Amino acid sequence: MRRLHQGAVLDRGYWRGVLFFSAGTLDWPGAWIFMAEFALGGIAVTLWLAWRDPGLLKERMAGPFQKGQVYWDKVFIAFFIVVWFSWLVLMAFDTERFGGFRIWPRH
Repeated sequence: MRRLHQGAVLDRGYWRGVLFFSAGTLDWPGAWIFMAEFALGGIAVTLWLAWRDPGLLKERMAGPFQKGQVYWDKVFIAFFIVVWFSWLVLMAFDTERFGGFRIWPRH
């Protein structure tokens, strides 16, 4: 369980960095809410899998690329990772850098 916690912290650290670095600020309430939703959802799913299917949880925590994995699965996962980080950068640029869509106004 300790390894699971360390992996989750490192993983979230990467995309937090991308999100806030792209935004150019830590003063972005929407990003903090976004991260809290992901953290709570991740904890809930992890606890549920630990209870219902520990084997599946272990497999999911092994990483996105594994030996013996089908080639097209690796291609799909690589594509998804690129799209995920691109989306984070786009959200930050749109909302914070270029003043695009906002849920609530800035003072």
